Amino acid sequence: MKDGQVAEAGSFPELMGETAATGDFRAAYLVQASAFADSLPARRDAGTSPESASGA
Repeated sequence: MKDGQVAEAGSFPELMGETAATGDFRAAYLVQASAFADSLPARRDAGTSPESASGA
């Protein structure tokens, strides 16, 4: 939602894509994900980011 209107609609991969309508969903998701990244234990597949994990 933006200014009371639907700004973007679609599946998670569509909204995370570089061609999303406004990029607002992607930006908000990445801000939230970064807040959790520091608190998670290190993973063996540390090269995997939230973006690549989503298939975007």
